[in-house]
Amino acid sequence: MSKRCPDCGFMNEDSRIYCSSCGELLDPELRLIQSLERQKSAPSKAQPARQEAAPEPPASRKTGGEEEYVHQRMAREQKSSPVPWIILGLIAAAAVIALIVLS
Repeated sequence: MSKRCPDCGFMNEDSRIYCSSCGELLDPELRLIQSLERQKSAPSKAQPARQEAAPEPPASRKTGGEEEYVHQRMAREQKSSPVPWIILGLIAAAAVIALIVLS
């Protein structure tokens, strides 16, 4: 069984994640997740619009290197700030100290 691209109609192998012809996602669940991420990152009307560069489509999509794309995306996501983890650690330490003092 092969996968038909919802955008261009090209028949792809079952193992493909992206269309060999146009580079679009083939899995409907991944397409839904991607559209939800776009909606979440879109500026709301209540907040002033921020000037953000649109994410460039990975070059590996056209060549069939889905694994490389996943690694690039994971590398971008791992560059988040350590501040939330520091705050969480301080809260946990305060909770442990409070339990010890109140016992």
